[in-house]
Amino acid sequence: MWQPNALSDKIKKILIIALFLIIIVISASLIINSTKTENDNINIIGADEKETPVPSDGLPKVFYSYIGTISEINTASFIIKAEKIKNYLASDAIITINVDDETTYSKTIIPREINDNGNINFERKNINFNDLKVNDEVIAISYENVKDKKEFLAKQIEIQIIE
Repeated sequence: MWQPNALSDKIKKILIIALFLIIIVISASLIINSTKTENDNINIIGADEKETPVPSDGLPKVFYSYIGTISEINTASFIIKAEKIKNYLASDAIITINVDDETTYSKTIIPREINDNGNINFERKNINFNDLKVNDEVIAISYENVKDKKEFLAKQIEIQIIE
């Protein structure tokens, strides 16, 4: 014989289980979507930057300095020999470094030995254009991309000497 209370108890249990499963599915869906949204936001932030292939020379597209040895000094410029091994160059290059009134100059003396307390005491001092000498190794820094340039205006000149 049919018992309405037994059937309604079964229906209640089924409805409770179904409702519980629906809540789990909705919660899981929300978690997955929120994770996806975070990843999408990362992609959207980087979407302005277009991926470009690496140049055929394998060197960076942008850099701002060369390291080289001074071979000649003129009135408002000097010439360096920039070795490929110390720079982003396919081969050694001769580069003219122009300077102006805004160019700054510095010399850093790096000690060969560490002092007794284990510190390295660098000595850095400001110099001027007249302090540059042939055979000095310099770092010539520009505020513009110097890739593929054989001449550029340097805004900073640094000499580093190990003594």
